[in-house]
Amino acid sequence: MVARLEKLTDAWEEAEEEVEEGNELLKRGKSAQEEGESAIKKGQQLITDGKNKIVEAEEHYKQTSK
Repeated sequence: MVARLEKLTDAWEEAEEEVEEGNELLKRGKSAQEEGESAIKKGQQLITDGKNKIVEAEEHYKQTSK
């Protein structure tokens, strides 16, 4: 009976460690996801800004080439 209780206790402790590790991985994953989403938004803004500059340059070229 004591040996069985010790096995259950060991299994419980191991499960608690796995839960803690899982929670830590989840936190790191969420943080990485937020960083990725921020980088995507920044990249999209840079693309938009670049396209706007191209349009402005084309308009300037049309104005000056007349």
